[in-house]
Amino acid sequence: VSGSVTMVAEMLHVASAMAAGLVEVIEPHTSGNPYETVELLNALRQDGVLTATAAGWRWNTPAVRAHLGRSEVAGLLAARIEALPAQSREMVEAMACLGGRAEVGVLQAASGEPASAVEQRLAPALDEGVLAVEPGARQAVRFRHDRIREVIVRGLDPLRRRAQQLAMARRLAGVPELFAVAAEQYLPVVDAVDDPAERRQVVALLRRAADQAVVIGDYALVNALLAAALQLVDPDDTAGLVPVRTGRHAALFSLGRLDEADEEYHQIERLSGTAVERADAAA
Repeated sequence: VSGSVTMVAEMLHVASAMAAGLVEVIEPHTSGNPYETVELLNALRQDGVLTATAAGWRWNTPAVRAHLGRSEVAGLLAARIEALPAQSREMVEAMACLGGRAEVGVLQAASGEPASAVEQRLAPALDEGVLAVEPGARQAVRFRHDRIREVIVRGLDPLRRRAQQLAMARRLAGVPELFAVAAEQYLPVVDAVDDPAERRQVVALLRRAADQAVVIGDYALVNALLAAALQLVDPDDTAGLVPVRTGRHAALFSLGRLDEADEEYHQIERLSGTAVERADAAA
């Protein structure tokens, strides 16, 4: 609490004793979280409950208490996002599906929009503090706080989110260097891929992404990618099943999930005609 008092006192240019009274009122809504404290104070300012005077910021404690009885930080964030222009909100939702950070080039490929349109649609979210520019060799943006992304994802209609992720995965798959990003977008919607040609394409994409994840030792991701690939491989395609199951077997073993690894090995035994075909798994 003392840290919150110091922060609020510095933000509002008031004495600690005055800040302590305000912190006591807002603490149940923020649990001392600095980000949520700033969001709540900004909302109080925007709603006219906090007012600037020559002597610093001023407020009426009963009015603050009454106002907070009708507000939650998540609701305030949702209202700010809802107030964005429709196209900007759609771009922010796409970014939430991609994760907490995205290069502008990736957003461009995922949305199918030209770079100028992407930057134009990002601008209101940047102005409102929903997003922040991340410096680096490649222009990127990130959510100013993880809580913002959580609110956006929670507010997305599940069917709409699936449709959006499938569309983005298909666009990203058309950009060879973005294969890993495309694979992760396919993961939650792999059951929606029906076309045989696309299924083969996605299996290759998932296997390539898994090979990359092996290099960095992310075996949980390897397992997720190859488990998804198994849903798409033709059950009669032994030549296609064995390497996918062998890769997943290695990932499960590396994760210490030995019972599951044994089950996978039994599947490899069933598919393999000779000991040579299961040599990698056996090793």
